[in-house]
Amino acid sequence: MPKAGPLVSLLAAAVLAAGVVCPAAADPASSDPATDCFSEDNARRISGCTALLEGGKELPAAERSLAHALRALAYSLQGRFDEALRDYDVAIELRPDFDVALNNRAGAHFKIGRHGDGMADVQRALKIAPWSAHAFDTRAHLHQVE
Repeated sequence: MPKAGPLVSLLAAAVLAAGVVCPAAADPASSDPATDCFSEDNARRISGCTALLEGGKELPAAERSLAHALRALAYSLQGRFDEALRDYDVAIELRPDFDVALNNRAGAHFKIGRHGDGMADVQRALKIAPWSAHAFDTRAHLHQVE
């Protein structure tokens, strides 16, 4: 697995600061795309992640993968599953062992009725992270529709 770079550390710190230190950090978009990429506001997350990905600075593969996965999550939460799936595909291409992206892509497949694709993704996620409660939950939802 590629080593996380300073942007990933910055993004993780931003999430902790927003969620733990000042939970009322739902302010409008900041001037920091990394902070926006981790925002709980989906529109802000999409714009922040897009700014990181298109900002001209070459990000390491692990950081690009994370930005694609975070933007995909925001798209999914907005019901924009085609866009989410494209971003999840890129995130997983960049980091094939990204179990969270695999599980979330499985959830997107589930939402649009592509249960076979979803099951393949969640099974792969569970091989990587057999302790993942989220992946077990996703698999249970997929089993319910079989």
